[in-house]
Amino acid sequence: MEQSKNRPIIGISALLISTLLYSSWAIFSRLINNEIPLYYQMGTRGIIALIIFIIIVVLFKQWKPIRLNTAFWLIIRSICGTFGFAAYYIGINNLSIGTAYLLSYAMVLIGGYLIGELFFHERITKIKLVSLGLALLGLFLIYSIDINPAKTIYVIIMLVSGLCTAIWNTFGNKAKNLSVAQISLLDNAFGLIFAFIISLVIHETWIPPSLTTPWIASALIATTGIITSMLIVLGFKYLKAQIGSLVVLSEILFAIIMGFLWYQEVIPVFTIIGGLLILTAIILPETNIANILNKKK
Repeated sequence: MEQSKNRPIIGISALLISTLLYSSWAIFSRLINNEIPLYYQMGTRGIIALIIFIIIVVLFKQWKPIRLNTAFWLIIRSICGTFGFAAYYIGINNLSIGTAYLLSYAMVLIGGYLIGELFFHERITKIKLVSLGLALLGLFLIYSIDINPAKTIYVIIMLVSGLCTAIWNTFGNKAKNLSVAQISLLDNAFGLIFAFIISLVIHETWIPPSLTTPWIASALIATTGIITSMLIVLGFKYLKAQIGSLVVLSEILFAIIMGFLWYQEVIPVFTIIGGLLILTAIILPETNIANILNKKK
């Protein structure tokens, strides 16, 4: 019983730490500044992560046999993770930052709700709908939207990115019999294969690693990525997909704080209000109000 009560705490804590680390990627990405080709960059980071995960799995004897249906879901997860990141990169470079972030985060949230309903038999309760509305309103207040009809294709690409991210976030829970380390190992193995294949197909230039700022920044993304990938799997193992999709929006709050602390960015009033709405949306499903509303349903 006590362990059951602790599950939400463990899940929320894992996702909060992971989103805090994810929010630092914006800083590292600026340091890379397109100096390393995208897919080649992803593949080289995947090699570092794969080696670390192999060591963890072997040392702690975490490997278990993989069922065929489990392998199917994990491959889907890795494909979505790879293409989701690529789609995000394309969208962010062809749309305004506010529009790209709004579309991506909104689709991560909506996708998480739909995936929870369709694949994990979760109910979309009244309080979850209220949280969804508050979170989307918060996103609109934080990020401006400016869609040029000529760039409709990039809007679609950004929405696909958000949906792929939602799948990557939640589908680790399709392998409940496997350890967090083994799921992360397989995800990196599949992911780096896909990344290198795409890199070869589009003829990226493979440059040797060096002790330069872009490569150091890429190594830092790889290091934090090892931790965050395990925490995402852990968090969604202990939380429902819909609740977890709300919690991962905390990345926005951490990014705002980091922008203020690191780049001395001014935080507008609407951003503060939007952040408070998102924070309320995250907390609301875990309050007594949620229990009252859900009982009335």
